[in-house]
Amino acid sequence: MVNVLRGMQTILTIAEFALVWWGVRWILRERTEGVRRWVMAAGVAILAGLTIYQRTMIMYSRGWLVVTVVFCGGLDFICYKKEKWPVWIFQTLCFETLYCLDLTFYIAWKLLRAEQQFLADNLTFRPEWALFFGISRGIVAVGIAVLYRYRKEAVRYLKSGTRLWIMVVAFEHVSLIICDGVFLPGREEQSIRGWKLLFFLYPILLLILVFLLILQQYRFRYEQAGKQNALYAGQIQVMEKEKRERERIYHDFRNHLILLQGMLSEGDIPGAEEYLKGLLKAGEEKKLIRLGLPVLDYLLQMKIAEAKKQGIKVQEQYEGGLPALNVDGITDWCALLGNLWDNALEGCARLKGGSWIRFSMRREGMAVAVKMENSCPPGVDAKHPVSGKADRHMHGIGLKNIDHVVNKYGGTVERECRDGIFVTRIVIILQEQKG
Repeated sequence: MVNVLRGMQTILTIAEFALVWWGVRWILRERTEGVRRWVMAAGVAILAGLTIYQRTMIMYSRGWLVVTVVFCGGLDFICYKKEKWPVWIFQTLCFETLYCLDLTFYIAWKLLRAEQQFLADNLTFRPEWALFFGISRGIVAVGIAVLYRYRKEAVRYLKSGTRLWIMVVAFEHVSLIICDGVFLPGREEQSIRGWKLLFFLYPILLLILVFLLILQQYRFRYEQAGKQNALYAGQIQVMEKEKRERERIYHDFRNHLILLQGMLSEGDIPGAEEYLKGLLKAGEEKKLIRLGLPVLDYLLQMKIAEAKKQGIKVQEQYEGGLPALNVDGITDWCALLGNLWDNALEGCARLKGGSWIRFSMRREGMAVAVKMENSCPPGVDAKHPVSGKADRHMHGIGLKNIDHVVNKYGGTVERECRDGIFVTRIVIILQEQKG
């Protein structure tokens, strides 16, 4: 019987480590490569083997949990190049949650049976332990499956709420410290009272945590939107000022005609022809209409000019233009198009040569479809592209700004990278705007 229980214990312990490490790969999309992969595999195997051996002597040990968490943290900081803290927090939460569930089921079972032989049970194999371990690991497996289903949101909340999750880690460990008392003779009753209090506090604390995470996300989005609006509002003012200055020059054809007349009267025909060519070129540039909104047309003109200056080939296509927009609408579209072009320019800049951009916008009724294609280095992850910016804090801001505008209008955005081509497709349904 003991051998059977030990075999079940071994299987459950292996399942425990598999859940945690596969959860990192599934949800956080973290991978180890080269030597790091073998160091990680060896470390996990050693830790799992030691845990199996430890549980043949004592079924529960908070000290060994601390060793596991510290050992995992060391492996994370050695083997992962980025996102070390989110990985460690995720692993720690998994291990602590497993230990908390094991103890919760165990104490509840002892209370239902009106038994208090906690220390003796912890030092001997019992069938109940295998049952409790199986239930708790099943619950964690379901939780990881749910996180995988909503992994995009889970990763965002995990990375943005680091301080809150560290508080949860601390609370779970304090809970384990309180429960430790059930294995100390003379402290069973006091520890059980503390366990009952924790049992009722957990749902309340969970609701508080969810509220704080949601509040933090909305606060971050509103701050980001405020900074974004302020940035593009300033750009709009600059572009409108430049546009007015250009219009004053283009509208002063009387002076141009007088100058041309003088040049012709003096016989300077080559000079007049050159001057006229310059005027015609400026006039064609002025009359170039892309979306039908001067500010957005000027923004596109600036981005396209910047691309051509960098030697990037540009193809553009427009059908239907945009309807009249209020100030907020123009600001949002400036943010959307500006970040879309900035990301494409950044992707092209990472290539040594032969880069190109294809941009198209089509409107049918109130539906607007935007498609941006640009050359990029091979192997780029469309869901988590790596920024080439020197300031790593700015990494991903452009993508978040685009997603924010698309979500604001209830649209959809798709990204994919294949054969060195990064493609972004956006669909937005416009609504009638007032003001």
